[in-house]
Amino acid sequence: MQNMRKFHLTHPAREDIKRALQISLEKHGLKARLHYEQLITIALTHLRAIKTSLEPIGSSPFDDTIFRKYHLLNVKKEATKKGFRVKKPSHIFFYEVTNETIIVHALLPEMRDFIQHLP
Repeated sequence: MQNMRKFHLTHPAREDIKRALQISLEKHGLKARLHYEQLITIALTHLRAIKTSLEPIGSSPFDDTIFRKYHLLNVKKEATKKGFRVKKPSHIFFYEVTNETIIVHALLPEMRDFIQHLP
């Protein structure tokens, strides 16, 4: 039987998601916010799948840290096929994988200085 890792979305990551959705609503309206929420949901589903399988295609190491990154662009095509079109996703999930846990630490805009926002 394969290792079943636990999945943990940290409080800061939850706050980042709320902030990204609020900005989407303010800049682009309700429909865009709902589409961005679906994009985030699909990306989190891919990260949850690490419990029993390999990391999703498009995941990559982040510099010389323990963190990995997963850009929302990686799920844009899948979201579009499901009817949730997002023109230019601009956020990246930062996470780490241990033998026991998948920990999502942050969802940050691609222009942000990531290092200062990670634990």
